[in-house]
Parts: sequence; structure tokens; C-alpha cells
Amino acid sequence: MTSHIPTATVHRFTSTDGVELSYCTWRFDEASDPTALVLVLHGIGYHAAPYVIVAEGLGLPGAVYSALDFRGHGGSGGPKGALPPTERMVSDIEEWVDQLKKEAPAVPIFMIGESMGGPYAALYASKNPGALTGLVLVAPAVLSSLRQVLHVDTLRAVGRLLRSPRSPSFGLLGSRLAAASKESSFVLARIEDPSAMQKVTAAYLMRIGIAIAELMLGKAGRIDSPTLIVQGERDTIVSPLGSRLLYKMLNVADKKLAIFPDGFHTLIWDSTAPEVFAFIEGWMSERLGRRQGG
Repeated sequence: MTSHIPTATVHRFTSTDGVELSYCTWRFDEASDPTALVLVLHGIGYHAAPYVIVAEGLGLPGAVYSALDFRGHGGSGGPKGALPPTERMVSDIEEWVDQLKKEAPAVPIFMIGESMGGPYAALYASKNPGALTGLVLVAPAVLSSLRQVLHVDTLRAVGRLLRSPRSPSFGLLGSRLAAASKESSFVLARIEDPSAMQKVTAAYLMRIGIAIAELMLGKAGRIDSPTLIVQGERDTIVSPLGSRLLYKMLNVADKKLAIFPDGFHTLIWDSTAPEVFAFIEGWMSERLGRRQGG
């Protein structure tokens, strides 16, 4: 694990439909050419800046780390707290990648999707064959746990979807956050973060559900990138069964599923983080070695 981290650099670009999108980058060695791009897609209601933890946790020499604010999140434009259709989400990711490739052409690219970011990272990979040296899905949100399906907020959200689909009424804090993470420092930071959402709308959840359906009903089989899926066995937010199902759907030969017995949903934020990051780093380093070896 790296012992220091530079201040984040915030960048902006205008998407092809006119919305200004924001992303953060972190780099340790400004003097040398980058050796890899490690790109991160954030979880539900969150934003790019906290994912500095990925740069701190991984130790790939010479890598440039970057995280995107989805539109409507963090510093990006668009209606706050809203998600666009899946096609637009994937287009935003493609345009973000193109921006980064201008500064670091022809370097290996790894994409990490955490929780909600997982399906979108996978959909990007399915649409862009050969684009990624590796795809890493951290507790990908492909199947809600039974506990979340039966949560009182979830049951109420069904009615709200019909009555007021764009009213922020689905809570992300409280008992849901407590179930997601057993790390008190993360829970407190998440609660006090002014750029993080406390609630999302039923329409927001519906957009995620549509993206998951697109992935699981055919597009997962088109992914040709080496793929690593990691999840905690004690995850009560998204079911580990979802990761197991997604793993089976992948047709790529180079795929790996790692379930951490003591891990909760927030694998990279909790006490499991050093072990998880070491595992991801080793996996990435192995694929970089293969690439360099020809």
C-alpha cells in the first residue's frame, strides 16, 4: 500500500449531448510516462473524490488513477440525483476514457466498478471489445440480497415508483448504511459528506435495474476482457449469489471470482481493504506482466 497520495486534480469535459462531466485523477510520479490507467466507477449516490482510497490501496508503479462523477453526481452536470438511460451512461464512460487516453495513449487500462458502478463497467467492457487489460468488479450490484428486497424502504419504493417516481425517498443511510459497512470511520464520513446523496428516487433505482437486466440477459457473455469479481460473503446489500451467477455467464477464459469470508459490502473501505487491494494488485500486475511479455 502506498504511504502518501497527492492532492486530487479535478478535470471537466463536455459530453456530446452538452452536459459537463467531472472526474478526479491521482498520480504519484508526474515525471515519468504513465504505465497504466486505473479507472473507477462509483457506487450508488456517491461520487469520485472518496475513491482516492483506490490510489492509496493499490501500488502499481507509474499508474494514473481516475474516478468519474456520473452525471447528476459530485461535480458533474445534469439533474442532481438522477440517472440517464443506460446507453447514455455507457456513452459518458466512453467519452471519459477517450479524454484520459489523450493524455496517456496506448497504455493498459484497468476499470474498477464498485457496487452500482459494476454493471456499468461491465456494460462498457461488453460494448468495447479489446479496450481493457482488465475489468475488476467489486461487490457488483447485480442481485439485491433478500434482506434488501424485504427492507421497508424497498417495499415502500414500489408504491412511490407509481405515485412519485422522481421524489428522493429511498434512504441510503441509517440501517442500510450500517448493514453495508462495519467500519465506523467510513460510515461517519459517508454521512457527513456533503457531495454524497442521502436518498435517491424510485426512478433512479429503476434505471439501475434496467442496466442490470441488460447485462445479465445477454451482454455479460460478450465481455472479452480478463475479469476479476470480488465480494464479501457477509454482504447483505447485494447477494454474493449475483456475483456467482455473473461469473458463470462470462465467456472469457481469463476470469476469476474471489469471495472474502469476512467481507461486508464495502470491501475496499472496511478492515478487509488491505487484503482486497493486495489481491487486486496482484491480479493486475500479473496481467501487466503478460502484456509486457508479449
